[in-house]
Amino acid sequence: MKKRFLLITLIGLSFGIKAQVFNEPLHIKSNSDAIATFQTLDDKWLYTQWKNKSGQRKAYMGFDSTLTNFILGLENGANKFSLNNGSMHLNNGSMYLNTGTLNIKSNSDAIATFQTLDDKWLYTQWKNKSGQRKAYMGFDSTLTNFILGLENGANKFLFPNGTVGIGTTNTGSHKLAVEGSIGAREIKVEANGWSDFVFSNDYRLPTLTEVENHIKEKGHLKGIPSAEEVEENGFFLGEMDSKLLQKIEELTLYTIQQQKEIIEQKQEANKQAEEIKSLKAMNSKLIALQKRLEKLEKK
Repeated sequence: MKKRFLLITLIGLSFGIKAQVFNEPLHIKSNSDAIATFQTLDDKWLYTQWKNKSGQRKAYMGFDSTLTNFILGLENGANKFSLNNGSMHLNNGSMYLNTGTLNIKSNSDAIATFQTLDDKWLYTQWKNKSGQRKAYMGFDSTLTNFILGLENGANKFLFPNGTVGIGTTNTGSHKLAVEGSIGAREIKVEANGWSDFVFSNDYRLPTLTEVENHIKEKGHLKGIPSAEEVEENGFFLGEMDSKLLQKIEELTLYTIQQQKEIIEQKQEANKQAEEIKSLKAMNSKLIALQKRLEKLEKK
């Protein structure tokens, strides 16, 4: 008899709960006095929400009024976080993600933005509280080249498509482009070829007259770009070092050649000096002999 009464009671409670679920919210009060509420179809929702003891909703999850989209939400005053129909929202200036961008605001009030395909980019950028972009990384509009960039006013550092730009975003055909000066303890240049061919036996050394004529006509050394060419096109360091070395080696050959000529001239001058000395000695003897003859003639 007791078992039958208990069974009838349970069945009655079961129907009572169903009636409560589908007609009124079901409130489950915990020991901490927080309330979990199962919201029914009465307000066109089918979800569970959590309220604190003051009745403030703190979290909820379930289907929206269309009974199609599943929503998860967290609330703490003005701070709100929600996952809604494939998008994510974090309010109070912290984060927003949808088909547009993702803004993440840190304690320092700097913003990290995930830029989507809406503006033909797929990258993350970091802005300061003034909205100035300071760093970014990701794919460019081709979705092929990966770029890393750092910016601080006019100072820029960029890794685009296997190249590096410092102070500039235009690397041109160079692997490294620098807008400004470079300070280094040592620089090694992998040069293609060197200028030792000047010392080959078959090298034709231009005459100094030819060098002079070229300078008068062109205003610069042969093989060396003019000031206008350098200003317009710059120059390659390795190539220019080789050209300058060529001129230094040519100057060395000129110096050796001139040294030989000086030695020959000295030798010739010494020879002439000896001849002059001999002629002077002979002349002295002739003068002495002439005087003796004059004395003999007087006797």
